[in-house]
Amino acid sequence: DVTIDLSDLDLLPVGSNDTATLKAGDPGTLTFEGNFETINLENFASPAGSLTIDMGWGNDTLTVQSLGGQLSADLTVRDNLGRDTVNIDGEILLDGHDFRIGAETITVSEDALISTVGASGTTGDILLHATSDFTDVLVPATITVQSGAQLLSGGDIQIIAEDVTHRLFQFSPVEIAHKKASIKLGAEGGGGATLSGNNVTIRAEAADKSLVDELPAYAKGFVGEMLGHLNQLTSMGISQFLGVDASVFMRAADATVDLFGNTVVEASGNVDIEAKSIADASLWAVAVGSGLTQIPFTAAVGYGDATALTRAAIADTSSIDAFGNVTIVSDASAVAAVGARTNAQLPGSAETLSSKNVSVAFAYAETDLDSTTTVAEGASIESQTGNANIHAKGLVTNNPAAWTAQYGDGTGGVAVALGFDDSDVKTQVDGTVRAEGLVVGSLDPQ
Repeated sequence: DVTIDLSDLDLLPVGSNDTATLKAGDPGTLTFEGNFETINLENFASPAGSLTIDMGWGNDTLTVQSLGGQLSADLTVRDNLGRDTVNIDGEILLDGHDFRIGAETITVSEDALISTVGASGTTGDILLHATSDFTDVLVPATITVQSGAQLLSGGDIQIIAEDVTHRLFQFSPVEIAHKKASIKLGAEGGGGATLSGNNVTIRAEAADKSLVDELPAYAKGFVGEMLGHLNQLTSMGISQFLGVDASVFMRAADATVDLFGNTVVEASGNVDIEAKSIADASLWAVAVGSGLTQIPFTAAVGYGDATALTRAAIADTSSIDAFGNVTIVSDASAVAAVGARTNAQLPGSAETLSSKNVSVAFAYAETDLDSTTTVAEGASIESQTGNANIHAKGLVTNNPAAWTAQYGDGTGGVAVALGFDDSDVKTQVDGTVRAEGLVVGSLDPQ
């Protein structure tokens, strides 16, 4: 087994931006080279078990050129911190071994061939996994398989793009985030790509969500309530100094899967295609007392804006043929639970009681959701022995709430809560769908 680690080039805590190439060398050998000298490997013997390349801490780029049949071993590229890119060019024949790629951006070039089918009947899996980690604030997870490219395997093929952030606490009064995950097979207005394997999974997920969402149902209520109280502490701390608190969260998530041109997906098992997005802009704004200013005015303002978009689109002349089930789904969730609360002149506080005290609480929640699944005219989907499930889903939680409380004499309090939602959930099938089993849902023949 051979492992090449690009992090050996990094001067921590700052990583270097490296460019490297893996290609065929002399017969029975490979060459690894780049914009560095310390780990250039020319004509090293092809390993029999596995070849692993670990990306570094910087923004690294790796190009895997045509290897032909020079590598009869598992080939793995592992993502690291930074914004990594992997390009697959030419012909890669792994003779029954696994092909696994991890990076923020993965591109399989035009007419490239990746085959894990073995001459002796053995076969390996193919995994393209684009992930955007917590350091990649503005970098989407993107996988592109260009026109004429082929991914051939007797095992499973997984193409997965994930840009997901899990949050636990409300650390800052202002948070803006936009998560993006995209998978494109073929070229828009051009030729298609070919995928042939056992079970084929194509999934894009973009999510900005709370860790509470990952808990089992019996624990969500209690833990969610506890975290709700903890998330108010930041706001309460700010208001102790100013008597005013404002929180603004704007979160968006886009997940898209597009099969363009003459893209062909063939599976001896199941085909699962999914685009999923979750945008959660829930927050608390809490003002307690008039703060150090001792001005008889307490205000809490909360603004939450959640936008979730998903698209699973099968273009005209594309085809999906599975021996088992075919599932195509887009699933979007937009959440804006916005709370604004004021507590003025708390009992036992050092705040000077004033009959002039005024409290204002304002909560604004906006949700935008678009979930679309389309099978264009001319596209063909067939399940030889199973079911065809083609649908779009959308879930909206829009819950603004505002409270004011006076624990002493005061002029008055005003609480206003506004919520606005714009949602569009649509499944449109204009192509041909055949299934030997039960067709789930309904199709409009018009």
